[in-house]
Amino acid sequence: MIDPVANDQLGKHVVSFCGSSRPGSLNANLLNQALWALRPSSDSTDVAPEELVQMYEKLGIPPIEQGGLEGGFGHLRGVTPEFTNDVVAWPDYDFPMFSQMIEETSGVPPMVVALHHRIAAADGLLIASPEYNGGYTALLKNTIDWVTRVDQRVFGGKYVGILTASPGGGGGVRAAGQMRQLFEGMRATVHDPTFSVPNAHEVLVAPLEPGLAPGLVDWVVGYASALNALPAAPD
Repeated sequence: MIDPVANDQLGKHVVSFCGSSRPGSLNANLLNQALWALRPSSDSTDVAPEELVQMYEKLGIPPIEQGGLEGGFGHLRGVTPEFTNDVVAWPDYDFPMFSQMIEETSGVPPMVVALHHRIAAADGLLIASPEYNGGYTALLKNTIDWVTRVDQRVFGGKYVGILTASPGGGGGVRAAGQMRQLFEGMRATVHDPTFSVPNAHEVLVAPLEPGLAPGLVDWVVGYASALNALPAAPD
């Protein structure tokens, strides 16, 4: 049985999303594992099991079986007063590729404004992304391009944890490096080190079976500890 990281003292709000919208994405799987490790150690949840199933379906990942639903994905928005996590599911956000022409003729899409508000409310971000042709994905870039049209400073002051997974031997480290440069350029603080999983098609075959990605728990502990040491974002 894998013990989750005890984070009862973590009074921060984290927004999490994946740079891939593909059902069953290796990176969505990796992000899910990181969130499972970061969940409240009490296993308490105010989220009904059917809501957990729906969230897994949006992420394209089968529900975690270890400990049951109540003990699995118990880290959704508003679950505990000590720590909250808001998972962005891309089926909820079908906005177009960024174009200044669209912005000038139609304005910023309402769903972009809604996503901006979710990100603005966060103390930290957890972002997992594939590596495509040596860089992060168009989905991630498009998301950032749109939400920064609402407020260019929305990522400023956020504590960002970057994860990548790739079937290749590099594990997506080039994408991770570009993401670090991107977020630091927007005055976010990027957790050091980033976390990459090479040969991910072998390591991340199924959620938590036979266990978390090697080294992930230690990385999550480091991220959570660093985030917890930061002052809360202003309301």
